[in-house]
Amino acid sequence: MSAVLVLGLAAGCAAEEPADVPPVTEQSSTPAEPEVLPGPAAGIPAAHADGLELNGEEADAAHAAVVAVQNFLNYEDQVLRRGGDAYHQYGTYASGEMLNRGEDIAEEYSGNGWRLVGTVVYSEFSISSLALHLPEDEAEVSYCADISQADVRDGSDETVVLDDRPEKVESTVRVLRENPNTGWKVDSFVGVVEGCGS
Repeated sequence: MSAVLVLGLAAGCAAEEPADVPPVTEQSSTPAEPEVLPGPAAGIPAAHADGLELNGEEADAAHAAVVAVQNFLNYEDQVLRRGGDAYHQYGTYASGEMLNRGEDIAEEYSGNGWRLVGTVVYSEFSISSLALHLPEDEAEVSYCADISQADVRDGSDETVVLDDRPEKVESTVRVLRENPNTGWKVDSFVGVVEGCGS
């Protein structure tokens, strides 16, 4: 469950929508240095789990997997700020469960006249596992989302979330890549817990 899904199901405090929402852009397919989509998750450095040692190729793949997760979160942020419209590029950033989930949430926002406002603050990106040269490359990436200053509003500018939402959630997602010449895509949730580690 991502921060925006938690926002759609949990609680919200009032927050102002940023004046400028960047346009939706395409992700680069260049594997060496993927383009970073602008948004709240962009440019946050990532660690890797204790005991996970990476060689040069693996370190590059891990970096690209983290950027793919950040791009997915930034794209979702842009779509939901626009009330679920213009979501047809989800397939650039997601596959499988996450592609279906993202499109369903966008349609729910659009159908109900909802929009995301305020700020989701991301931190603590970490690679917990990486496996290359399987039938497809696979990584698991964890991150923290502070959603305390974000809300989901309807057409009357009323909150549509509950009062007991957690302020922070920690999510772990599975990211897949068909081969080194294609981009990573966020495929599914591995786990979601309330609160974040220190």
